[in-house]
Amino acid sequence: RVVKDPRDFRRQERLAIALDDTMAVRGKDGTLSLVPKCAEAVRALVSKFGRLNVFIVACVQTTREGEDTLAWLRTSPLLAQSQLLYDPGHIFLLDAAAGHAQVLEVVERVGISVFAGADGVLAERLPPPFGRGFPFD
Repeated sequence: RVVKDPRDFRRQERLAIALDDTMAVRGKDGTLSLVPKCAEAVRALVSKFGRLNVFIVACVQTTREGEDTLAWLRTSPLLAQSQLLYDPGHIFLLDAAAGHAQVLEVVERVGISVFAGADGVLAERLPPPFGRGFPFD
C-alpha cells in the first residue's frame, strides 16, 4: 500500500530511479538522449508511488557533467511526460567516485524503499528496513 502523506515517509513506499544507461544514453558529443519508452515506464512508476515519493539519482564524474545532466533533465521530455518533480529534494547528483556509499546515504536520508537501476548489486544492498531493489532494464 502506498501512503501519500509526505509527513511520515518511513511508512511509505519511496522509489529512487538511477539516471543511467537504462534511461538515457550519452552520445560521443556528450549529449544525453532519452531511451525510447523510458518516459512511459517512469510515468507508470510515478503513478504507482506518487510524485512526492519518486526520486532521481545520477552519478556524475565532474561538476560540468552534473550541470549538463540538470540542464538535460530540465529540457528533456522525461519530466513533462513522466510527471517527475524537478527540485533539489527529488534529484540527487552524486560523485561517481564515491561509489555505492553515497547512494546508500541518500537511500537512508530520504527513506527509499525501492531502488530501480541497472546496478543490480547496489539494488540488492539496500539495508533493512529500506526494502528491496530491482534492476531497471
